[in-house]
Amino acid sequence: MGNFDSIIQNYFDRAATFPHGASTSVTITSNQASHGNLVSFAESSTQGTLKYEPAHEEPGPVFHPARFVSDSVKYFFSDRRHGCCEPDSPFVGTSPFDPRHTENLHVEIYLLSQLVGVNLSVPAWGGSIPVNGEVNCAFNVIYFFADFFGGQALFTLTLGELQEVIIPG
Repeated sequence: MGNFDSIIQNYFDRAATFPHGASTSVTITSNQASHGNLVSFAESSTQGTLKYEPAHEEPGPVFHPARFVSDSVKYFFSDRRHGCCEPDSPFVGTSPFDPRHTENLHVEIYLLSQLVGVNLSVPAWGGSIPVNGEVNCAFNVIYFFADFFGGQALFTLTLGELQEVIIPG
């Protein structure tokens, strides 16, 4: 968990006022120099959104802080290349971020006593992407370092416009 940012606090405060819930989009990038400058990219507008869940307690008691969560953000990688052109083109297999070879990314952003936390995981890999140190926020950007493919990667997350869930009726 890390430094508080008033813009992030406002997301959580506004989401809590919507009677039927709220959702937002997220864009995530990472860069890892120790793995051949691997870049990853996830964007919920291509698949999935982050849904707001208010803070609550379960029997036990187990406390869950307010959070935005999604199990299905499409995750692209710069080392997964694809062809962009005709089969005899010199550009075949040179374009990064192959849309046919992605992963599903689970995203959780939570707020607890004015501290922001992030959990990322790829279910197909069987585990989470461990955040190292603090999660920081500035100018609506959440950023942190994490262990990724055996090295350190810098991650950034930006949230889209907050949307109220509308129930037809």
